[in-house]
Amino acid sequence: MKIAIASSGLGHVFRGVEAWAFDTAEALVGKNVDVTLFAAGKMKSDRLDAEGRLVVLPCVRRNDKKARHFSAMMPPFAWRWGLKTEYGWEQASFWRHLWPQLAEGRFDILHVQDPMLAFWCRKCRKLGLVKTVEILAHGTEEPVKFLAQFDHVQHLTPWHLNEALAEVKHIVNRQRLALIEKEWSAIPNFIDTSIFSPDGRSESLRTRFGIPAGSFVVGTAATVKRGHKRIDYLIQEFAELLRGNRSCLPADPYLLIAGGGHPDSKGLIEMAERLCGDRVKIVLDIPRNEMPDFYRSLDVFVLASVFEMMPISVLEAMASGLPVIVHKWPSIEWMKGEEAGASIDMSRSGELAGCLADLKPEWVEWHGRQARERAVNVFSKEKVIKEYIAYYEQIMQNTP
Repeated sequence: MKIAIASSGLGHVFRGVEAWAFDTAEALVGKNVDVTLFAAGKMKSDRLDAEGRLVVLPCVRRNDKKARHFSAMMPPFAWRWGLKTEYGWEQASFWRHLWPQLAEGRFDILHVQDPMLAFWCRKCRKLGLVKTVEILAHGTEEPVKFLAQFDHVQHLTPWHLNEALAEVKHIVNRQRLALIEKEWSAIPNFIDTSIFSPDGRSESLRTRFGIPAGSFVVGTAATVKRGHKRIDYLIQEFAELLRGNRSCLPADPYLLIAGGGHPDSKGLIEMAERLCGDRVKIVLDIPRNEMPDFYRSLDVFVLASVFEMMPISVLEAMASGLPVIVHKWPSIEWMKGEEAGASIDMSRSGELAGCLADLKPEWVEWHGRQARERAVNVFSKEKVIKEYIAYYEQIMQNTP
C-alpha cells in the first residue's frame, strides 16, 4: 500500500490544512507506512528527508499576481473547476505536477484536505490517467453537493458525517447512497501529545513580547483576519474586559494572538493598539516549531469563530493543558467534550468579556487537566493514525 499526502500550500501557507498534511505524513512514516509527502515549498523534516519521502512541486501560489490574473481572466463557468479563485489556481497548477508523480509512483491512495486536489484526482482517475484513489479529508467547508461526487470522504467529527448523510440522501440515487454510507467515515484530526504538552510551562515568549511574569495570558492561534476568524471580535471583547471588573483574575490580563498574515492584519494590529495599548500582542507567521512554547505561555485559549470544521489549534491548546473557550457550535463542542473548557454564545457582544471576567484560578487549573486528558484519550496521534491505516486498508479491500 503506497500512500501520497499532498498540500498545495505546504511550505508557504500557515494553516491547519498544511499542518495536517505535514503531521500526517510524519506520523505514517513512524508506523512504517510507505508514504510520500508532496509539498509546494522546502521545509525541514529529519524523518521525511532521511527516508527520501518529501517531494517539492512547483505551483502558482495563491498570493501571486499570476493567480489573481488567471482567476480574473477565466469565464464565469470556470468556477466548476475551481479556476475562478486564486486558491483554485494554486491547486490546479500543483496538480499538473502531482499527477505524473502519482502515475509513475503507482500510488494507491491520495489523502488530502485541499478539495480541488481531490477533485482533479477523481477527474484524472476517471480518464485513466492515474489509478490512485482519492480521500478528501473534509476540513474546508465544501457543500455536500460537491462532496457527493467522492467515494471516500473523511469527515472530521461524527456530527459532520451525520449532517452530510442527512443532506446527501436528497441528492444521489439509492445505489450511490448505499456506497456513500459504506465508504464515508468520521475520523478526527490528531495531535502529537508528546510535542504539545503542558510540560515545562514557558515564560520565553512572554519575556520576548514584554508580558510581565505572572500575568494572566489569554491567547488564540488563527489567521489574523476579520470574517471567519473574528479577530476583531476577540480584540473588542478583550478591550471590554480591560474596562470592566477583573478582580477574580489572578493578575492583569494580556492577549497574545499568533497566526498567519492577511490583508486585514495591519488594520487589526492598529485596532488592538488603539483599544488595548500594549495589552495585546499580535505575532504574525510564528514558526511552527515555536508553537508548543506559544501554548505553554498561555493560561487559557479562546477561539472566536462561530463555526468551524475541526480547528487543529483547539487540539494543540487542549493537549498543552489549556482550558478552551469556544462558541456553541456542535463540532467544536464535541472536540471540547464536557469538561475541557466552556462553550458560550460568541455571536453576542459582551459574552466573551463576561466569561473571561468570571474565570477563577481553580476553574482554569481543573479544566486544563481535563482538556489534556481528552486530547490524549481521543485525539492522540497513536489512536487516530491507527484509524487512518484501518480506513486505507478498507479502501484497498473494496477497490477493484
